[in-house]
Amino acid sequence: MHQITIHIGHKADGFVFRLDPRSEAWIKTLTGRLQSLPSVSIGFDERSSIENISNEIFEQVAEMLTGIDGEKLAAMGIHFVDARTERTVHTI
Repeated sequence: MHQITIHIGHKADGFVFRLDPRSEAWIKTLTGRLQSLPSVSIGFDERSSIENISNEIFEQVAEMLTGIDGEKLAAMGIHFVDARTERTVHTI
């Protein structure tokens, strides 16, 4: 079974989340359709680190990007990877 990888890009006022192209192709194979959204942006009033994002936000972002509900996603395994460092910063 594959795991889903979501890349986190940095913006001056927040983060942008995108599915890894391999994960996108795998989800399309499983569901017969593309994900719900191509990217999700989260803005902050103050400069924040990725580690300050709550688990609930990670779960909601994953659902929005994949179109798959949380229980099914948790069974698949999701890795959120910092696009700058390629370091996994969160897993579901």
